[in-house]
Formats: sequence, structure tokens, C-alpha cells
Amino acid sequence: MADDPLRPADPQTAPLERAALLKIFSALSQPSRLAVFRAIVAAGPAGATVQALGETLHITGSALTLHLRVLEAAGLAAVDVRRRTQQSPTLVARVDACTRTAHWFLDQCRVAGWPLSDAAEAPAETEADTRGKGAAPQPQPNPPPPIAG
Repeated sequence: MADDPLRPADPQTAPLERAALLKIFSALSQPSRLAVFRAIVAAGPAGATVQALGETLHITGSALTLHLRVLEAAGLAAVDVRRRTQQSPTLVARVDACTRTAHWFLDQCRVAGWPLSDAAEAPAETEADTRGKGAAPQPQPNPPPPIAG
């Protein structure tokens, strides 16, 4: 059975390799491409059509095609074949790659000794915010897998 590109992989069984991280970081390092990725993520599970992305971001079709190829190669976006039309394919974010990258960042912080709260996704508190709280951060359950590489 072929893998569904929209079905997230289990982050516990699919560690990110160094090459995959480099592709992700490289793909998101270009400002227009980052804007395209953010727009695809913001569209949610319904995705965004190539036509809508081009119109919203004021990016030409050829430039958008290039950006989308790089995002797809990095595993950050995929064409939703269930909603593909000849005029304008629908693109969705690959949430599994986003989750695995976020786990990698959190793991790096944990290894370096940064205290992380259970709500690591919440905005960071400043030192002034944490004064007087007294409670030590709780360890994260199920740490992300090691980075293969």
C-alpha cells in the first residue's frame, strides 16, 4: 500500500535525519518561500489552491511553482490528490514534518538544559513573569526520538 503524503508519520518512530533538517531549514530560509509555507499552514487542513496562494501573496506562477517544489522536496507541503484540479492543485502543509522539527528543537533545548514547561508551545515567559512562582518545570513525557545521522 502506498504511503499517503497527507497522513502524519508517528514522530516516535520516524526520527529526523540531519539531511532532512537541512532541507527543512534551507527551504524556510527564503523569505517568499517562508510566506508561501505560512499561508499553506494558515489555510489549515482544507489547504490552499495554487491560484489562491499566487493571488494572495502576489507571486508569479513560475516563482510559486519553484517555491512549492522546494517545499515539497523538504517534506513541508504536498499536493492533496483528492482535491487536485487541472486548473489549480490544492496544497496542504505536512504537519508531520512540522511536528518532528518542533520536537527536534525542543529536544535540543532539553539537552542543553533549558527548562521547558508542559506547554512548550506557549510564548516564553520573561524572568519577571516567572519570579515567585517557585514550581520547578515538569519533565516532558515521551521525549522525541534521537536525530539519526
